[in-house]
Amino acid sequence: MPIEIEYNWKRKLTTLMVNGLISAEEMHTALEAIYTDGPTGYIFWDMSQSDLSIITPDELLDFTRKAGQLGKQRKHGHTAILAPEDLHSGFSKLFEYFTQALPFNLKIFRTRKEAMTWLLSEYTVT
Repeated sequence: MPIEIEYNWKRKLTTLMVNGLISAEEMHTALEAIYTDGPTGYIFWDMSQSDLSIITPDELLDFTRKAGQLGKQRKHGHTAILAPEDLHSGFSKLFEYFTQALPFNLKIFRTRKEAMTWLLSEYTVT
């Protein structure tokens, strides 16, 4: 599966490892799965091994809307996106722009260490 999902229930953390060429449909399926399984407060999307080249801006907007609808279950939650390359960063910045009014916090990071530090520091504060 292009997206592997791991749960750390103790830390309230869900990690999504996105590998290879990914479609909007696969992104939607993963999003729905993490909310079906019971959303955690902290979500980490690792896009470092992904290829997003076939996802269009319209599909990204649809994904954002779906994330917003489902994200109401995670009010005040935190989502970190690891986007180490320029294409990933541009894609993630567009997603960040689309999600400004959502009920959870979202940040884009270039390194895994920065992303996990932010998520885990948020975990220890709350």
